[in-house]
Amino acid sequence: MYSPTGALEEGAAERRFHSLVVNYQINGFGKMAVVQKSDGVLIGYCGIEACEIDGCKQLELGFRLGTEYRGQGYATEAAKELLETNTLVNVIAFTEPSNKQSIKVLLKLGFQKTGNSSFEGMPVVLFGRGM
Repeated sequence: MYSPTGALEEGAAERRFHSLVVNYQINGFGKMAVVQKSDGVLIGYCGIEACEIDGCKQLELGFRLGTEYRGQGYATEAAKELLETNTLVNVIAFTEPSNKQSIKVLLKLGFQKTGNSSFEGMPVVLFGRGM
């Protein structure tokens, strides 16, 4: 599943979207759309947002792509560009232990495994970069 909440109902998705917009307006960073250059199709999102894990507020890199777009380098390309153009240094990431594709992306981006935890009831592997 790779998501603690699964697919969102329409109202919840709308609230989440608005919270992302407000977060971006306040902080100057956030989760952003990933659009396929060739045809302008929205294929997912990638970005950095504040989260709390293990009682600590952190800046977290997150990405999610439609299943048909995974494994094609889109997440790596989007996250690499985001990390290179952003001045944020200490960024974490996490994913479910079974999400081998996301782990591979994070390692390519220079993240290192720092431990295990849980996020919203979901077991996760923690990664750090620049720490």
